[in-house]
Amino acid sequence: MQLANSWTTGLTHTVGAGSDRLLVYVVTIESAGGDVTSVTYGGQAMTQAVEDVYTSGDGNRVEIWYLDESGIQAASGSSFVPSYSVGPDVALHAAVTFENVDQSAPIVDTASTTGTNATLTTVAFSVVADGMAVSGTSHEGGGSYTDGAWGSGWGEGADQATGTTQGTGYTTSAYGASGTDTATATHSS
Repeated sequence: MQLANSWTTGLTHTVGAGSDRLLVYVVTIESAGGDVTSVTYGGQAMTQAVEDVYTSGDGNRVEIWYLDESGIQAASGSSFVPSYSVGPDVALHAAVTFENVDQSAPIVDTASTTGTNATLTTVAFSVVADGMAVSGTSHEGGGSYTDGAWGSGWGEGADQATGTTQGTGYTTSAYGASGTDTATATHSS
């Protein structure tokens, strides 16, 4: 598996060329009781992989959604349309496309964590040889996920802030063997 194109932010993303692609979309919201109920890309329904909620204050939520090759091919346009149960106070969006992804099992495992520390680490999750991992995180406040914030073997995908900070990370190369990994993110405050 490899990156087909670089990370973009916002509600549009042009999928890079390639075969057996997987579009990964990370949405973070700050909303009292709000939820992302569905996401479409180019009119095609995406599948939710991860939903993590930290309910302190306004309530931060990080969700990861994906669309496989058949959905990418059927898409008409390059826009994401998230639907919310309650309109968010803040919503941030980032996306990336991978290619050469096993379409029968594009997501092997997921893990999450919540907390109030500057550094958050998930529990261990399973990985497969030639696979890659993606992480999304949210911090209720200004600041950033600086270079090196994701730990060894991870790079920063997109980092944006508008009152809430969204960070995304990904493994910079495919895993050499099956096993486990953790995702770590360090915020500047």
